[in-house]
Amino acid sequence: MLKVGFEKPEKCYQCGRCTSGCTVAKVLKDYRPNRMVGFVRHGMGKKAINESLWYCARCLKCVEYCPQKVAPADVVLSLQHQAVSGGAPFPEAYRAMVEKISETGLAFQQMEVTDRDFETWSRGSAGLPPVPVGGRAARIAKIVSMIEKGEL
Repeated sequence: MLKVGFEKPEKCYQCGRCTSGCTVAKVLKDYRPNRMVGFVRHGMGKKAINESLWYCARCLKCVEYCPQKVAPADVVLSLQHQAVSGGAPFPEAYRAMVEKISETGLAFQQMEVTDRDFETWSRGSAGLPPVPVGGRAARIAKIVSMIEKGEL
């Protein structure tokens, strides 16, 4: 398994705290980070590679909740890398986000803010400067190109 961070699946004793804190697991009952870590711990990482692997929001709550400092999010990231390296398709939503970042330098389009009275505010009306768009896009596009070519 590719080492991407601080993951230590061998330390996991399946307490389930990572799953209890997981943002995605609260919505999708079949998504269980502790189960993915368990598969890796027992040498069955390939069994954890499926569509649900891509649901991780990278909120890192699982890392915060884990009493053993296993870093389940890093285990998931490593499994994602393993899946793509093994020929699994890269999710279209991820590809679209990378393209958006390459074009604008932003992961999401700018939005107005809505307050609790349902009034909307733009950055300008709140006295904030506009978000610079495109300044870093060329550098980001170059990095994405290098990744696609396997140069990085």
